[in-house]
Amino acid sequence: VWTENIVSPLRDQKSRVIGIVGVTRDIRERKEAELALRQSEEKLRSFMDSATDFFTIWDAELNLIDLNEASLRYPTIAHGNGVKKEDFIGRNILELDPDVKGRGLYDEYLEVIKTGKPFFVEDVVCHPKLGDVYLSVRAFKVGEGLGLLTMDMTERKRAEDSIRQAEKLRALGEMAGGVAHDFNNILSVILGRAQLALADAKDEKAIKSMQIIEQTAIDAASMVRRLREVAVIKGDRSTEKVDLNQLIEDAIQMVESRRLELEETGGVTIEIRSQQNEVSPAVGDAAELREALVNILFNAMDAMPEGGNIKMESRQEDGLVVLSISDTG
Repeated sequence: VWTENIVSPLRDQKSRVIGIVGVTRDIRERKEAELALRQSEEKLRSFMDSATDFFTIWDAELNLIDLNEASLRYPTIAHGNGVKKEDFIGRNILELDPDVKGRGLYDEYLEVIKTGKPFFVEDVVCHPKLGDVYLSVRAFKVGEGLGLLTMDMTERKRAEDSIRQAEKLRALGEMAGGVAHDFNNILSVILGRAQLALADAKDEKAIKSMQIIEQTAIDAASMVRRLREVAVIKGDRSTEKVDLNQLIEDAIQMVESRRLELEETGGVTIEIRSQQNEVSPAVGDAAELREALVNILFNAMDAMPEGGNIKMESRQEDGLVVLSISDTG
């Protein structure tokens, strides 16, 4: 039983001590309350120190009262190794997290202190080294101040984003597969008709034109195959030996109609010259390389609205096959 004893002397009219007066009070309830408070504080401290999330306590003016060790990793607090909790105690939240008002949280925290109503928000903090850090923040009243339990959700957020991206890619892949199927049917007709016309053609110019149509249809079919690979993790791509000089010839033939159109309708004269040296076969995807060359030639033409020259050159250099393209645009 907890008691408190108060003893004082008993004096007569001449101030002589004639006895003592003792008062004993039962202070068990007060001691139990003090013990409960101390145990509660110890539990809170134990919880804070063991928590892997960021746990901070602020007074009514949002000055930092306490924080756990994990909070030293908080994006707006962590400034490198060697920081201590004592370095931050007493500092205002606006000093430790200058953008807290910009993110709309400062007034919300004050409202929690005023009303006692808890508050939850998902927050994003821009860290100079880590980039965007995604946080889950729970604010609640502690005494006359504020407690903040903050969880780093960055890895989870990135994982969710990856899943969403995978779903988008899967949907895109399904759509691409459907488009590829329909486009293949069209290409089959074009290729078949071109090959039939090629078999009947006698004129050299017509034969060359039919060969370009045939090759273009074959390249388009290759592009359709690549379209089916959209949104799918690709393994090793099939390659073949490619004659670079033949690719140059093919590309020039494929853009010839565009060159003539510019010359006849716009009066734009563009000359395409090639210097084809003896080179070893290259390894690659002929259709993709042919497509790239055609696109480069088209871009070069667009860059010369008043006409000009395009030069393509193949050469062997240090064991590599090199193709250089230049224009006067």
